[in-house]
Amino acid sequence: MLHKYKDRPQALIDRLRIEVRTGSEELEQMAEIIANRLNCSSAPCAVLIPLKGWSSLDKEGVALYNPKADAFFTLALKRRLNPNIPVKEVDLHMNTPEFGREAVDLFNKIYKKNQTKS
Repeated sequence: MLHKYKDRPQALIDRLRIEVRTGSEELEQMAEIIANRLNCSSAPCAVLIPLKGWSSLDKEGVALYNPKADAFFTLALKRRLNPNIPVKEVDLHMNTPEFGREAVDLFNKIYKKNQTKS
């Protein structure tokens, strides 16, 4: 483990891999990259935010769970996104069937809305 990450929350995956929680500077950079890419899209799009975590290592009771950091990322992303790109926050974890249904429902809504424009 690099010294600069020693004070961050960590999750041991196996003897070769350790996941380290992203810091605020990294979250800000990720939000900027994602927003820039979405803002350049010529296709309709939306963002679906899972409020209860983004991965198996980011859920309540696990070392990398940090809803405050996730909220920081969400705010940074929203600040940078074009206002015509909707952001929907759902009180679910990304790795649940319910989140999958939300994603499919959001896709279908966007698809149907844009079929009528053709």
